[in-house]
Amino acid sequence: MNFIIVEDHSLVRQGVSKMIEEKSSFKCVGTFANCSETKEFLAGYCKNFDYEPLICIVDINLGDEDGFSLIRFTKEKYSNIFCICYSMFKGAGIVEQAVSVGAVGYVSKNAELDVLLKAMENVTKGIFYIEESLTSDYVVYTNLFQSLTKREKELTALFLQNKNEHDIAQVMGISQRSIENYMTRILSKLGVATKKDLNKKFGGGGIQMSSPFFKKYSIKTQIILALIFTPLNCFVDYLCNYVWKLPFFMDMIFVYAASFFGIPCGILVGILHGLLNAIFVQHNIMHTLYSICCITGTFFTWLFVTRYKDFSWFRIIILIFVSTVVISFEGSLIYSIFFANNGGSNENTTILFLTYTLILQNLGLQMSAFLARLPVNLFDKAIAVFGGYGCFVGVKLLLNRFFSKDKD
Repeated sequence: MNFIIVEDHSLVRQGVSKMIEEKSSFKCVGTFANCSETKEFLAGYCKNFDYEPLICIVDINLGDEDGFSLIRFTKEKYSNIFCICYSMFKGAGIVEQAVSVGAVGYVSKNAELDVLLKAMENVTKGIFYIEESLTSDYVVYTNLFQSLTKREKELTALFLQNKNEHDIAQVMGISQRSIENYMTRILSKLGVATKKDLNKKFGGGGIQMSSPFFKKYSIKTQIILALIFTPLNCFVDYLCNYVWKLPFFMDMIFVYAASFFGIPCGILVGILHGLLNAIFVQHNIMHTLYSICCITGTFFTWLFVTRYKDFSWFRIIILIFVSTVVISFEGSLIYSIFFANNGGSNENTTILFLTYTLILQNLGLQMSAFLARLPVNLFDKAIAVFGGYGCFVGVKLLLNRFFSKDKD
């Protein structure tokens, strides 16, 4: 039978696949570092109705998504693909999660290769297999786990992956106080005294899995959100600049909010906002050039999300500072283009004042425009990033609250 390995460490992928082929008749038809690569392969492999059965050996910690999501996806979409979870985690709670999403086998990475081969052989015969050293704890845990409510099971699953309370609260759409109340009942039902005991006995043993807070959203979801955020961004921009006449731009709050959901969402909001503003407010299509600034903000936010995957005040400040410098440079360059072509553009009055003040100090046009933008953009982007992040959290909470499958 064919098999594939999904593992984010290349040496493990290559080494395990080679040893399996050397010591058995199983044939490796692919090794993959993440879920997206695997899904692309499976779509091609399974395009024929009579495709050959396949064993998918899956790690839990992967780059883009966790292994649980891939196992669930495979279980729901393909009937002849059998997933074996191959992980460093030995806690019974982690084993239960893998089985609950569709794994038909579970082997720890500490086990001998013969154990993994035994799991593969059992799976080919339609026999469910869990490494023998993990079986007794798994049976005890599953019996206790059945006494939990759906929401308690969801919280327990996240906790056993070593998610912090901030992440759990965001994912479940509840307060941290509610988490404590849930945990009191969970500890009692599972027969442990403290959260540390719970994690040590049934969980990941203190090893942090990838955070679910910044997760990937489908293109369809991002487009829908972009169509909602765009008019909101246009409204705030018009209100702040043309009604209240504030000394700031206030044109990127919902661009940043969209960017936390995904780079396509942020770019779409930035382009649509720039286009609508150029046509209906500025009456000059050249003003769509300022969409470049929005795209830059989206790009840096995307880097922040994909690199760190969680919230940190220091990282947010770095995001604000870098965005301020780069967007100020881009804005000054675009302004110089407008100035060279038609003597300027409909510029923010504060920036115009600062720009001409600096020009009088014998600085060049672009340098003056750049320096004039820095203090304005610093304040503006701070509001936009924090406001956008707050909007992202609020919308995410609503999505979790109204579309969660695991409500009591």
